[in-house]
Amino acid sequence: MQLVELTKKFLSTQNISQNNLSDRLGINKSYMVGYMKKGSSYKYASKVESLLEKYIKSFVEEKSVKELQTPFIATKDAKAINVTIESAMSNREMGVIIGEAGTGKSRAIKEYATKNGTRVVLFEATTET
Repeated sequence: MQLVELTKKFLSTQNISQNNLSDRLGINKSYMVGYMKKGSSYKYASKVESLLEKYIKSFVEEKSVKELQTPFIATKDAKAINVTIESAMSNREMGVIIGEAGTGKSRAIKEYATKNGTRVVLFEATTET
C-alpha cells in the first residue's frame, strides 16, 4: 500500500485531520497537503515521507504492545487499594500505599483512575530513590 493511501486510512481510523497530523510531525501544513495530493512526486516529499512512515509505524507498534498487556484482576490487595484511594479522596487527604515490589500497587492505582475518570498523582519511590 502506498504511503498516501496508508496515511488516508490512518487519518480516518484515528479521526484526526491532516493539519493535526502535520502538527504532530512538526512539519509545515502545506507540505502535508501537497504530499497528500501529489504523493512521492511532490517537491518536498522527502521532508514528509520519512517522518510520516516513522510516526505511523510507531503508532501501530504502540497499539500492538497495548493489546499484549495482561488483563487487570481485582485481587484482595487491589480492592484494599481502592478503599484507601476512596477514603483519601472523600476526606481530601493524601493516601500512601506501600508494599513489596511487583504486587500490583501502581497498576491498581492506574486502573482505579482509568475506571473512575479520576486524575491521580502517583509518586513511586524505592529505597534507592
